[in-house]
Amino acid sequence: MAELLSRADWRGGMGFDIHAGDHTFIIDAPTASGGKNEGPKPTYMLVAGLMSCTGMDVASILEKMRVPLRKFHLETSTDVADEDPHVFRKIDLVYHFEGDKDLKDYGTQIKKAIQLSKETYCCVSIMFKRFCPINLRAFVNGVELAL
Repeated sequence: MAELLSRADWRGGMGFDIHAGDHTFIIDAPTASGGKNEGPKPTYMLVAGLMSCTGMDVASILEKMRVPLRKFHLETSTDVADEDPHVFRKIDLVYHFEGDKDLKDYGTQIKKAIQLSKETYCCVSIMFKRFCPINLRAFVNGVELAL
């Protein structure tokens, strides 16, 4: 059984030093919520985990498929409940791929990479979909790709 070990050391106020594997980073709250705004809120880290998990999958799969990407980024818009607890109600996740003009000819491979990540490889999106719908969109050189 695999095990992820992490630790959170309180910095005072609302801040924590998070020790995750060999890395340390700060989580904090905005000043309006009693923090010092020295790091992202935990909810931003959840969304960052989703984007980086699926992003790593898709980048790896497309590299193996020899899809000639020049640039690739992801964006999210997350609908969060107004009242406590501020749970996620919906996530819109958008993939943006850039390459030469023939990149549009690789649409089938790009769709397959996104589907494999969503359904098989990205443990974060697989966990999230149990409590929050994730709507996917993709753009290749600025033109939407039908998923």
